[in-house]
Amino acid sequence: MKKIKVLVSGCNGTMGKLLCNYISKSDDMEVVCGYDTSLCEVFDFPIFNNIDDLGKSDLICNVNVWIDFSRPECTMNLLSLAKYYCIPSVIATTGFTEEQQSIIEKYSHHFPIFKAPNMSEGSFVQEQLAIELAHRFPNYSIEIVERHHSNKLDAPSGTALALANTINNALDNSMEVICGRSGKCKRKGNQIGISSVRGGNIVGEHTLYFTGKFDEFEITHRVYHKEVFVEGAI
Repeated sequence: MKKIKVLVSGCNGTMGKLLCNYISKSDDMEVVCGYDTSLCEVFDFPIFNNIDDLGKSDLICNVNVWIDFSRPECTMNLLSLAKYYCIPSVIATTGFTEEQQSIIEKYSHHFPIFKAPNMSEGSFVQEQLAIELAHRFPNYSIEIVERHHSNKLDAPSGTALALANTINNALDNSMEVICGRSGKCKRKGNQIGISSVRGGNIVGEHTLYFTGKFDEFEITHRVYHKEVFVEGAI
């Protein structure tokens, strides 16, 4: 069987290591090279920390797909290379600016890009339930609380923002997304509130509240192990 050859971006990070380990046990995939700003880990495949060196390597010509669990700056560095070699890309990195998001969208017109802030199937199901609730109960108050570990770099999480945007789209973009509240801030009816909690080793949790006058819906997606994101990306 011919194996799918993978380039892993962020291979020295927590998610990158999990991904490489997962692929190493696969019968139909293999990592041919990695890209990371750090070279602290030793794998049985070459790792590049310089985008120019990666671009000059013969290995890049054999890559069938690029899977990205890195940081926004690393992702942006690799995009032009992926475009040049027309490498289909799976982007699981979060924390992009609006400008970076726009650039990624433009690149997607030239080669295939699958991008999601949360690669787990459960997160997708939560979004579908949110759309159903938004259609059925458009006048309910909508709040999202996300909880993650202390070392997470961005807040609110990309998943929370994506969930809020999905709901907003379902309501014809009539809502205002509010991230955190302080001071005198009486809640308006056309708001989607997002609150962030950071602490300990919380892998990831997103709770969606639809609160009406007499009842409330609460939908929580809780992740216990990061491998669920790897499995989703694969």
